[in-house]
Amino acid sequence: MALGLGKPTEMSLRDLLVEELKRRGVMVVPEVSFRTVDGRRLVPDLVLHDGAQYVVETKLGAETKLLDAMVQLYDYGKHIGEAKGAFAVLFPQELRRPWPSDVIMSIARDPKTQISCVGIFKDLRPSQQFRGSLYEVADWIAGHVLKPLVVEADTGFAIRVLREVVDYISVGVRRLQGRELEDIFGGKSVFENVLQYEEGRYPLEEMRHAAAYLLVNQLLFYHVLTRVDASFPVIDEDRIRRPADLRAYFDPVLRRDYSSVFGFDVASRLPDSAVDVVRKAVVAVKALAPEKIRHDLLGKVFHELIPFEVRKAVAAFYTNNEAAEILAQLAIDRADAKVVDLACGSGTLLVAAYRRKRELLLKERGEFTFEDHKRFLEQDLTGIDIMPFAAHMAVVHLALQALAAGHETEKVRIAVWDSTELEPGQIIPAISRELKVAYKRPTLELFFEGKPTAEEAYVEKGTVTLEGIGGEQIPLEKADVVIMNPPFTRQQRIPSAYKEVLIKRFSKGTPYIHGQMGYYGYFIVLADRWAIKSSRISNSTLSH
Repeated sequence: MALGLGKPTEMSLRDLLVEELKRRGVMVVPEVSFRTVDGRRLVPDLVLHDGAQYVVETKLGAETKLLDAMVQLYDYGKHIGEAKGAFAVLFPQELRRPWPSDVIMSIARDPKTQISCVGIFKDLRPSQQFRGSLYEVADWIAGHVLKPLVVEADTGFAIRVLREVVDYISVGVRRLQGRELEDIFGGKSVFENVLQYEEGRYPLEEMRHAAAYLLVNQLLFYHVLTRVDASFPVIDEDRIRRPADLRAYFDPVLRRDYSSVFGFDVASRLPDSAVDVVRKAVVAVKALAPEKIRHDLLGKVFHELIPFEVRKAVAAFYTNNEAAEILAQLAIDRADAKVVDLACGSGTLLVAAYRRKRELLLKERGEFTFEDHKRFLEQDLTGIDIMPFAAHMAVVHLALQALAAGHETEKVRIAVWDSTELEPGQIIPAISRELKVAYKRPTLELFFEGKPTAEEAYVEKGTVTLEGIGGEQIPLEKADVVIMNPPFTRQQRIPSAYKEVLIKRFSKGTPYIHGQMGYYGYFIVLADRWAIKSSRISNSTLSH
């Protein structure tokens, strides 16, 4: 996968860059040859010097080749030990046009012509992208070479790279059919009753994309985990012979912690022919260096990585980060407030609640300890959602709060359940079966049986902890703040059998329940059930 230039016009464009870099005091040597341990010969277009080496690759008309550029740069960094970093300079497609050389050069020099540049580094600098004129790109590269810049990570760039990885993996999951995807995301009943899809009309393309996103989530999370806990080995892409080999890395984590992150086994479902896809995905995540992204920004990357159409297809409904922060600011006024989200989705509101509680605690006593963090996740914040996919994302987001401090949190109060069935005072019991059995996904029929009475009834639904589905029980209690973004299923789309169940569950004690109520209406009544006398109910339904 070479990014080198060969045409005279391309060489001339590279010469323009060399000229500008030299003007800024950068030593430039073209096409230095390096030998790898396996005998390969690497010849980057340029090597830059100033006490340390940086390699540069240039490409004409490659603005859409971001993923290839990242993988190529990582390869250079991996095999050229002296290199402190690597850059890919991607000249715009318009310079490919069959125009006279002087016209091409004039356009390249035009300050309005935008050139894209990507840099990855072996020090604490995050991988990043820069766009600007030829002169601005030369300034940016020279700045990094001559005096390494301290910069904040660009989450937009990280999301763009990871989405390209997802698109690439999606090719490998095209063989997954309806039954396999049902097993991953919730079963036939959930798709028909909760997500409102008729049999034969499941959003297969979005579901395949969602499977790819899950795998990228796992690669991303695992990579960050290896930087926190050295007992987990870094994935060696050269040892991956088939996609299922990723389980050798994921399974030890699944047995010990973070099972809700790695319980979705997408890798083993990929055909062996997708091995190159998986290797490239692993390398791209490494090149991105997500461990250098601040933990709160990394949470944003996880949250915004999955677009709305995929979230909708698998019921992980999107809550805007900024809106969640505002809602938490308005609703939570005590650091010790207990907060419950009865339709937690991907956990955005719970993370916003966590951050608000931490902010208040810091104002109150000037410090935030690991014990405080542990109390927040194990006692103060509770989330419930019927979809394991959503619970997976919620636990990922909350777990990142621990990883940032170098800690592993064993318990998170996230449950897979139909919250309309639950009441304060009940206990969601542990699940005794294997994780892969439990992850056959709850269907609505499981929740028709009534309130929790016996452990046998909850083989496929229950608590999600960082030890997996099962583990510690969750004793349910009323909360100081009930905060949520409930599902907006119209009453016409609620199956009649389930509507009867809902009316039965909610009609006692309130005169407002009727058959024309949308699904969100039941959650408003549900919120009142969970609120103590002085509680605040912050429901995004009320602000629409």
